[in-house]
Amino acid sequence: MSYTSMLESRIEACKNPVCFGLDPVLSLIPVESGTSEDKIRKFYFDILEEFLKRNIAPAVVKPNSAYYECISIDAMWVLAEIIATYRKEGIPVILDAKRGDIGKSSEAYSRAAFDVYGADAVTVSPWMGSDSVKPFLREENGIYVLLRTSNKGAADFQDNVYKDVAQKILEWDNGGVGAVVGATNVHELREIANYISSQKKEIPFLIPGVSIPGVPGGQGGDAREVISALREGGFKKNIHVLNSSSGLSYAWQASGKPSRYASACADALERLASSLFALVFCLLFISFSHAKSPFAGEVLDYSIGWNFITPGKARLHVKETKNENELEIVSRAWNHSWFKVLTVDDTISSVVSADSLLPKVFHQRIHEGSYKRNALTVYDFSARKASIKDTAGKGSELKHQIDTVITLNGGERCILSAFYLARTFKLEPGDTAYFDAIGGKKLYKLKVIVHKRETINTVLGKKTCLVIEPVIQGDGLFKAKGKLTIWLTDDEERIPVLMKSAVAIGSFAATLTSVARE
Repeated sequence: MSYTSMLESRIEACKNPVCFGLDPVLSLIPVESGTSEDKIRKFYFDILEEFLKRNIAPAVVKPNSAYYECISIDAMWVLAEIIATYRKEGIPVILDAKRGDIGKSSEAYSRAAFDVYGADAVTVSPWMGSDSVKPFLREENGIYVLLRTSNKGAADFQDNVYKDVAQKILEWDNGGVGAVVGATNVHELREIANYISSQKKEIPFLIPGVSIPGVPGGQGGDAREVISALREGGFKKNIHVLNSSSGLSYAWQASGKPSRYASACADALERLASSLFALVFCLLFISFSHAKSPFAGEVLDYSIGWNFITPGKARLHVKETKNENELEIVSRAWNHSWFKVLTVDDTISSVVSADSLLPKVFHQRIHEGSYKRNALTVYDFSARKASIKDTAGKGSELKHQIDTVITLNGGERCILSAFYLARTFKLEPGDTAYFDAIGGKKLYKLKVIVHKRETINTVLGKKTCLVIEPVIQGDGLFKAKGKLTIWLTDDEERIPVLMKSAVAIGSFAATLTSVARE
């Protein structure tokens, strides 16, 4: 398997494109006892242990050899230990060494990176040309050639030559050649991606410069903007990784609790991975920037069965708006007039971005018997905040009233946005998808578990379906007591043909009765 194929499989398996930079700064490593080498070893081993405990991991890790070489000869042994230990847990390693010399010297550097240190890939400088790069080309290993870096001095030379370097990289590609392209200038990133895709090619990008909000260090690159730039530049594969070093390693600085360095790093990785998950895996099936959303105009009608009767109906409707960059998703459920047990008329809507399905305005209007709720959430991702107004009551009694602003990490979803985005994913039994979402006045995790395939009879005929379980927070009548189970057709349309759940007063099933397009 080529390095690029391995990387694509790895990103799909761990469901994130994060590259964790293992760059030790002794003054920021809060390990009190032992030698410098002992502190580095314990620091990165503790973090790995926390990852394993939580069953999370970055797509790859990237130690910069200079941070070890400057400490001691023994620290270079520690580097080798760290590489071997992370690789043993299935995490590929990119050795950031920026090598490149005359042919024989490059051959020696190649053996050092791949045979001595045991790295999966290495960063390479192209400055001395083909004979300095080709010794690093191996069938099973990868290289990342410096193309457009994120440092301020990059403009001294790179402005005039990076397209020439990009062309050479494409010529050298053997299935394992990628490029280092900085995150701090998304316009240039988009331009480079567009140039490469115009050559009918796509190669892995290693993108340094990503920052974590609230953590000192980093170079100011916004991870979500980077993913959007790649998509807009015509890239469709999940072979690109975004590096964060200080923002992950020293995430404890945001809380000021150095003793919790391992859990703080894992928390920061989860936040970064969650914020990128939806954007990255949109690319598996569709690129909304280059095609009309497959959901625009879709109308799905359902009969609602409750405790052996059919008291109501529901509709999922995706409307095009006057703004071609937006869609409005509307979910409505209501009871038949003859059903007197409980009056239900619920409407939940979300105005979303047509390219990423990120929510802009989420509105819940719930009317179930004497219970009423009106909740409005306005998302402002550029300011990293959401404004929430939420009033609920039963009869004349006010249950709660919320008027607040919460801080966003980036990429948070509403229920509708998350559900429609999940319909675009490449799903397999055993997969679990995670979203950051807003419920009430809190941020919480939304998890979607793919249990199995099952063939059932539907209004569309006999269909093989993926059986998924969203672990969600609901409202009113349909607030889940047990698990909510959804049957999605196992095809590119991913139509929800059946939904079943235990609810506050019994159980219900929503069965698809018709599919239409406006």
